[in-house]
Amino acid sequence: MRSSNIPSNSAKQLVEQRDLDPGRNAEVKLGDVIASDSKTQILHKPHVMINAQKKEIDGSNKASFSRSSPPPEVQNDSIFDMARINDELNKINKSSLGKTSGVFLVMNPTAGVILAALKPVKDPEILANKLFALLDMPIPAFGVVEKNSFSKAIIDTLDKSPFASTSASKKMMVMEPVSGRAMSEYCAKDLKSFLLNKRNIELLGKSMVLDIFTGNADRIVPFMANTINPDNIMFQDGSIMFIDQALRVRSGQKQSVFSKLADAVNLEPGIPDNKDNVYNKYILPLVDKALGKYKPNAMHNESDLLEKNSYFTEFESSIDLDEKSKINEILISGICGAVHLLIYNKDKVLDLCSSDLSRKNDLAETYVGLEKLSTRFKKN
Repeated sequence: MRSSNIPSNSAKQLVEQRDLDPGRNAEVKLGDVIASDSKTQILHKPHVMINAQKKEIDGSNKASFSRSSPPPEVQNDSIFDMARINDELNKINKSSLGKTSGVFLVMNPTAGVILAALKPVKDPEILANKLFALLDMPIPAFGVVEKNSFSKAIIDTLDKSPFASTSASKKMMVMEPVSGRAMSEYCAKDLKSFLLNKRNIELLGKSMVLDIFTGNADRIVPFMANTINPDNIMFQDGSIMFIDQALRVRSGQKQSVFSKLADAVNLEPGIPDNKDNVYNKYILPLVDKALGKYKPNAMHNESDLLEKNSYFTEFESSIDLDEKSKINEILISGICGAVHLLIYNKDKVLDLCSSDLSRKNDLAETYVGLEKLSTRFKKN
């Protein structure tokens, strides 16, 4: 994957615009405006920490990750080149990710490269991804294009999909293909390496706050039922990436979920194994779910091939109390930082929903509750 050299603290320069001649064969680049049928969308490039230097919490070199299978080759130079995406010789296949509404990979069979990932989307997903991009979260670079901008072959494939929302959606998100793997495709020792990476832990904490704020119960923090989904967290070159964001109206629920998170944040730090701290209450269930879905293959060592219910035991026993305490501390730092980042960017966040009054009102109501709780989200 092409690495980003944009510094993570330059959110004010997140999206740039320039004129572009509309049309399905236009070459679209990061920062461009995509115009189709008189509707304009912005192409976003979040500040993805892909190849940035990373340190584990003990100060040693970056964690080493093994993949459960080789990543597909990705063609980066033409991710948003609509002429190449619409080439009639291309193949389009359903990806193993994005199980809810379907992610499709456009592949050039001659060159053997993936040109782009396509996902049918509606406004809740578009708004959530814009919010994640605004607040500097690592997500795939994306643009939003009208569905009728694609070739007949691509449209026919989408319309024949068994996912009802795929054929019903009129907008498509064009994304850079991610060469990483979902969290559930990593073994216990790799997940430990991930949790000993300070940057990854901070971003996990930050994502928890943004998911509660947007009403997204499909990752770490469940609102009611157990909807934890490790497949919406990916690793690319050892760095975390988030996919499948959505903005849901959950009137009256967010305040309660934020309050429970604040309870976990404010537990006495002297008890690192407290079952109600952030690490034990939110992260261990996520790891348990991921390892419950993990399927080793021939690329792994024999020591990795344990009984299914032994993977979580292996993980839990490999992390000592000092490491758990440090992970919990970094999670809290990410959580508290995200709360105050949301409040600082209140006007910009609400402006994202200026054309969707119901969601704007929901977020404004969420802000009222979050601001009241903000004193409980302070870094130690």
